[in-house]
Amino acid sequence: MYKNLKILTRRHSKLSGLKLNHSLFLLILFIFVNIFCPSKPISAFTGQVKNILVLTSYEQNEYWETNVLKGLYESLKDENIEPIYKVEYLAISNEDKKYTDAQGELLTLKYKNTKFDLVIVIDDEALTFFSTHGKNIFGEVPVVYGGINSAGKLFRFPYNTYTGVVEHYNINSLIDLMLRAHSNVEQINVILNNSAFSSTVESDIKSSLAYWSTNVKFNFIKDDYLENISSKLKELPSPQVHLLVGNFKTKDNFLIPYGDVITTIKNCSDCSDCSIYSTNGGYFDSNIIGGYVLSGTEHGKILGKLALRVLKGEAPKSIHPVHDTGGMFVFNYYELVKSKISQNILPQNSVIKNQPTFNSNIFYTTMIVLGILIVICIIIIIYQTNEKVRSITRINYEKKRYEEVIKYDKMKTEFLANISHELRTPLNVMLSGLQLLEMHKTKGDITFKDPSLVEKAFYVKQNGYRLLRLINNLIDVTKIDSGFFHLQLETRNIIEVVEGITLSIAEYMDQRGINLVFDTNEEELYMPVDSDKIERIMLNLLSNAAKFTPESGTILVNMDCSKYSVKISVKDNGIGIPKGMQKEIFNRFTQVDSSLHKNKQGSGIGLSLVKSLVELHKGSIYVVSTEGKGSTFTFELPVTMPQDSEVATTSLDIENPNYNEKIVLEFSDLNESM
Repeated sequence: MYKNLKILTRRHSKLSGLKLNHSLFLLILFIFVNIFCPSKPISAFTGQVKNILVLTSYEQNEYWETNVLKGLYESLKDENIEPIYKVEYLAISNEDKKYTDAQGELLTLKYKNTKFDLVIVIDDEALTFFSTHGKNIFGEVPVVYGGINSAGKLFRFPYNTYTGVVEHYNINSLIDLMLRAHSNVEQINVILNNSAFSSTVESDIKSSLAYWSTNVKFNFIKDDYLENISSKLKELPSPQVHLLVGNFKTKDNFLIPYGDVITTIKNCSDCSDCSIYSTNGGYFDSNIIGGYVLSGTEHGKILGKLALRVLKGEAPKSIHPVHDTGGMFVFNYYELVKSKISQNILPQNSVIKNQPTFNSNIFYTTMIVLGILIVICIIIIIYQTNEKVRSITRINYEKKRYEEVIKYDKMKTEFLANISHELRTPLNVMLSGLQLLEMHKTKGDITFKDPSLVEKAFYVKQNGYRLLRLINNLIDVTKIDSGFFHLQLETRNIIEVVEGITLSIAEYMDQRGINLVFDTNEEELYMPVDSDKIERIMLNLLSNAAKFTPESGTILVNMDCSKYSVKISVKDNGIGIPKGMQKEIFNRFTQVDSSLHKNKQGSGIGLSLVKSLVELHKGSIYVVSTEGKGSTFTFELPVTMPQDSEVATTSLDIENPNYNEKIVLEFSDLNESM
């Protein structure tokens, strides 16, 4: 059926007698051009000559390789580089070590005195061959690859010292289409050869079998020789649907033309009505329904651009491999009609070949349709004009509303800032008076005849602190909203900062009968932080935990440090937070509604302020809680490198009265005496 063709060339003996006349003619032509055409002088190429070796897995004149080389040659055109190509067709279709070793010995003899500036490897088998034999044959030479399917190996040595282009085939979408178009078939035959590309397609389909919840079976027929494949197809019942992958040969190892492959498959007994799809562009000129294909020419252009970068001095390992995702679905119009497949089920942007156009017989129908379309367009234009007028009116109204909202929001912010400052001034005077009274009482200058007055004075002071804390929070919230709240970053040991804050309230927790535990997986971690803001975050979370933790309960402060972040968590075994409120508690002025603990509710600003302070550090905060079992508040800060050459130390002066006053201020929501 197939004819083995050999092209024989020989030199005719009479040609030798014509060499002199031919040379004389060329000389006369050269003189004529230079005399009569001085405006077009012949200039020599001034760029760099680059020797390029192309190694391809397949045989000469195959569809994919031919188009890849075409795109490669187009893309490698550069005014500063003149490429000189050597192309070697290795004809590797399987893992035959004896054959590849022989190829290696042949190339060693052929190029032992040749130095290449670049080696371009096309397809997986050629890349594997080069990784094994390339260094011994060509020495250290830059490598750029293309047409690669087995991308997993590219991260290993020596492949990670190369660069190139990886193929990406949308096999799953093609199978989905075949299942929709042929819902009545019981089996799809996937016809493969022994190439790496076929193995990748087979692996992709098998790994997705669970995804296709259908009764259709997949029959994988894998062979390099078409005679063996056709004999297997003859044993199968009709109708048949095939996915054709790869090229095929005769048993004499001659490549079979693509059209002959299709004819042979369709001529199998009981297979005259078979439907054929493919991923190989060579079959698309034959009578197949269609399939998914990558453009070899565009693939070669991408490969050429990478090769040009390497020829200009870039190291291949510094260039990230490129994935060619520019494939497209292509279908034959007449085969779609023959198989009764609607174009509505085809993927978007599919290319339909051989689709007929309108002729003169439907001229009048076309004119009528055109007139209707013109009327529709006029109606649409009128409608859009009216809508545009209404939209402009609506936009102007919304703009006015927006300006009013901005104005009132600014007034609200200014009011909160002013009223907060106005309230803090007389409150500070009252608290100062209470402190002075307490100081005279301590010295014995003042005595109270009624002991209950001491307790009342304490409650006055405690509620004054609560009010002061609320005012301070309102001022800080206003500053944050206005953009005037900034961090004062210093390089601190974050472990020591958090540990010092925790230990500073240990005595307070002990007096309340609460166990306080601190734990960390590191002892030192220096990073830029605002220690005052970290202190405020921790005291707020600890006071919140103490507020809802019963006597004999436990509060655990844990630090988990890694290379990129530090997680600080405050865990209690208190009353917990209802699930529906866990996402709301960080919102401003939001409180957990608990009738059993109304006496311990706050203003709803504290956690909102904590969240803002954490986010100023470019961090995040979240809560995990089970109602009745406790809550865990965790905030995470990114670890950044210190900006200063010197690392600052951290120390907390727990004995400082101002620091103790901070603790009293943050814990002022707890009404019990210390």
